[in-house]
Amino acid sequence: MKDFNIMLVFDLVIALLGVYLAYAAITMKTKAQVPSAFIPEEEMSRCKDPKGFSAYMWKRTLFFSVICLLCGLASFLFDLKLLPVKKIIGSYLGMGFLILFLIAWMIFNAAMRSGKKDYFSPKPL
Repeated sequence: MKDFNIMLVFDLVIALLGVYLAYAAITMKTKAQVPSAFIPEEEMSRCKDPKGFSAYMWKRTLFFSVICLLCGLASFLFDLKLLPVKKIIGSYLGMGFLILFLIAWMIFNAAMRSGKKDYFSPKPL
């Protein structure tokens, strides 16, 4: 148990997030609705234009899902040392993918806030 690496779990969670976000993006594109696990139904009830919000978010969600899958799987492979790179290079690449994920998350979060500002009614007091 002493060799357990928490980063492996973190990498898998990021990759699984990518899978879920891809599902959410496809649902938004095909059914023009946002999955309730993506945005809770109580919050979606304040949406003025659900189809417009879906159209606005699906490409951004798909892009973020690809970044999550790429970063999660690549970092997982680097952490397991399954890719043919030197240990120090693998560490730097793994850290680079983590930074890429964080930057993509901030961009996605900003897009989500912008979409909510444009397509949602303000919260009641």
